[in-house]
Amino acid sequence: MKKIIFLFSIIAILSGCGLTPVQQEAVSRFAKASGAIGEISASSFSQSRDAVIKMNVMSIAVNGTGDIKNLDGPLDPDRIVQRISATTSLKSYGELLLALAENTQEAELKEASDNFVDSFKSVSNRKLTNEQLESLGIIVREIGGLLVEYKKAQAIKKIVLETEDDVQLICTLLENEFDKHYPGTAMVFNDAITRLRADANIALSEEKGIQNRLIAIEAYQFAITNKEKLDDLAKRIKSLVSSLKKANTQLVGAIKNESHSISDIRAMGAQFKELSDAIRVFSGK
Repeated sequence: MKKIIFLFSIIAILSGCGLTPVQQEAVSRFAKASGAIGEISASSFSQSRDAVIKMNVMSIAVNGTGDIKNLDGPLDPDRIVQRISATTSLKSYGELLLALAENTQEAELKEASDNFVDSFKSVSNRKLTNEQLESLGIIVREIGGLLVEYKKAQAIKKIVLETEDDVQLICTLLENEFDKHYPGTAMVFNDAITRLRADANIALSEEKGIQNRLIAIEAYQFAITNKEKLDDLAKRIKSLVSSLKKANTQLVGAIKNESHSISDIRAMGAQFKELSDAIRVFSGK
């Protein structure tokens, strides 16, 4: 009888050994932030490619420098898929943390775990091996029965600590892709804008027919509008991703020490609405 009482006492103690309120807040806020940034960045890559294609079509229409055989330039489907895969892994990471932090059913936990493992395997130059990722997935899939909150807390701690470097790697990739001075998506987008504006200017100086001049004016206006959108979007995404990197460092600190500051994590909320608004403007929705 004493052994049974002792066993239940241990279970009761461990059941209460989940995350502290501060750790819970840090995980939940960071999970939502990383998931949102991953989703927003993925849509931005697709929209950037679409805009570059349209600008090159307009360039051809005004007898400019656009290449009809290479409308998307360096933003070919394979490159975009790679970038979207990286952002998807960030999104799935956030969704897994959120699933672990909240009252999620076992089947949903398994799905979140599988999505995380599968998407992270697509990240180039990652630190975690396939075997390590599979091991993290197994830890999540084994959550159930007694001591659920304890198991969830242990899973969160292990996942956060082991993925720290790779999350930073993905964030750096996104920072570079939206830096107009780095050979990435924003630079390609900006180059297409510059060429279209120059092509439209030349067409306006040479064309006499009203129809051709209207086409050139439309092309010029499209370039100017996209220049403004790109400048705003790139600035916001870079700023938010930079904040996410700091938040990731704070999350790791909070997991190791509950008294660690999570001010950067808390400060990210206001940035999301601004970025979401910028995305809607960028996509024309």
